Amino acid sequence: MKQVPRHGLARALSKHGLCSRREAAEWIKAGRVAVDGRAVRDPEFPVVRGRQQLSVDGRPIEDVHHAGLAGVDEGILHLAADAEQTQACWYLSVVVLAGIGLNAVFGWWWADPVAALGVSVLLVREGREALIGETDDD
Repeated sequence: MKQVPRHGLARALSKHGLCSRREAAEWIKAGRVAVDGRAVRDPEFPVVRGRQQLSVDGRPIEDVHHAGLAGVDEGILHLAADAEQTQACWYLSVVVLAGIGLNAVFGWWWADPVAALGVSVLLVREGREALIGETDDD
């Protein structure tokens, strides 16, 4: 028998694209989120996707997702993540080209590894911010 995966309520709201997990946890603790019509205040309350009716401020999450809530338009979180990834790829491309160019023109064999270390610091910082949900606007 296949076991159906359960996730915490905050994660379920986040996966639906409504908000970040941190924002979802705040909404849940404030009593804005209901599962099957009953208010839930535990962000880790187990839910099974598609089996329970989730609502925010009395509206089903499907309606909230399409209308937008608290300034979060449909797909904005995904677009922001894609933009961050694109920016990181751009940094990497520039560093590779600069390293190859400096090596070819001036014979600076060490330019590429030094630039790569600098980009590594940047990418680690960006990854850390993505994992804990920080942004420059916080």
